[in-house]
Order: sequence, then C-alpha cells, then structure tokens
Amino acid sequence: MDPAVAIHRGQVFRAAGGMDSVRRQCIDLLGDRYWLENSLNREIDRLPETEKAAIRSTFVTGEDPSELWRGLGNLTALVYKELGSCDVPLPQERLPAYYAVLR
Repeated sequence: MDPAVAIHRGQVFRAAGGMDSVRRQCIDLLGDRYWLENSLNREIDRLPETEKAAIRSTFVTGEDPSELWRGLGNLTALVYKELGSCDVPLPQERLPAYYAVLR
C-alpha cells in the first residue's frame, strides 16, 4: 500500500513499513552512485555525511501524522533526486496535490 494512503487511514505501522521498503531501495540507488556494496545495504556507513543526513531525515520515530508526512516528503525528495535523469511516469510536481487530498 502507498505510505501516503496508509497515513491517511491512520495505519501508522503500515505507513512506516512502506517507507522502510522505499528507503532501502533508495539506499541501494545511493550505493550504486557511490560504488558501494548494496547487498543488504552493508556499506551504508561509507556514504558521505550529507547523504546519511538525508536518509536520517526520512526516519519516523512517532505516530504523529505530521511527523509521518514530514518523513514521507523527505523520502520522496530523496527518491526523486536519485532518479534525477530517469523518465518518471509521475512528475514530482504533481505529488503535493496528491498528498494534499490525503491530508
């Protein structure tokens, strides 16, 4: 399930789980960019501090919907940054309107 829909429905653990899955994939993409071993994100600690800070900004430690939305927004920005030159079917500019409907 889309983490945004899970947040909207009050399904905190489902939202967090969905975000964790996306975060792992994003870390894999970061690992590719920095030529790190991606298997189970083993070399994540070798990423530059700026990249690790960006990843940390996506973690959610509470059940407050505003914190979940903040983490999801940061995660979304990180994913789109990594996909930069790829042709993405849903442009990042359309997401705020989608998220606004669910809030």
